[in-house]
Amino acid sequence: MALKNGLVKMALWDSKILRLLRAMYKFKSKLKFLCLEQNAKDKYVKTIVSDDAPLVTPALNEELRVRNEGKKAALREHKAKLAERRDDLRALSGFVEEGMYRRLQESASPHSPSIHALTKDTRCTSITYSLQLDGQVEEMQALDAELADAHEKIATLRSVRAEVEKAAEISADERVEDGRVTELYDWFSTTTLTYHALVSLLSAHSESNNELRLTYRVHEREVCITLLFIPNTRRLAEARAEGVEEHVIGDVVDAHVMETMYLGLYGL
Repeated sequence: MALKNGLVKMALWDSKILRLLRAMYKFKSKLKFLCLEQNAKDKYVKTIVSDDAPLVTPALNEELRVRNEGKKAALREHKAKLAERRDDLRALSGFVEEGMYRRLQESASPHSPSIHALTKDTRCTSITYSLQLDGQVEEMQALDAELADAHEKIATLRSVRAEVEKAAEISADERVEDGRVTELYDWFSTTTLTYHALVSLLSAHSESNNELRLTYRVHEREVCITLLFIPNTRRLAEARAEGVEEHVIGDVVDAHVMETMYLGLYGL
């Protein structure tokens, strides 16, 4: 329906344009004839009234006829060109109209991409709805089964947790406190602090699996010794000292590295 209305509007518009062009052509023809007539009258009056009017001779008439024939020939040639161009425009207008009609048909067709994109989700039938409903029912049944399995697992885990808590309470009741462990821990802590105080060790931490960094305080100055071991062994590969001149401690460090005596570097 929309396509038919569009074609009707185009036809009415074309007919209006054609009537307007015809009216303009008729008006131009009448105006040209009036101008030529008035020009001829003015020339005739001037020729009669003027005292120096040229004589009209057969040679002058012949010359005027030849000139008019040339103008008529040029006018006929120009009209032929216009007719040829008009025919070309008519042929091209047919192709253009056919292309526009085809595009309108494609845009109005239910299989066009735009209309298909707008209506692809709404064009459903009872069969598609029933298939979609069956799929949703199966999905809900699968989710119900998963939920039941999850509830069973939760119940099993709760029973296991209760048994573990009961066993932990029994072991806590049966555990006997040994005071010697506390005494050994205190002794070890005191010994470690005493050793650190004796050797002036501030900190000792491992940078990686085979690197140990020791920081000492010597004469109000921090000295850092880095021990590098061969991976997965207790063999000393390299030792570096920072915060002290190399000539003071370099020989001692090199000797310990050559003999792989890393224990001797702890008390430096």
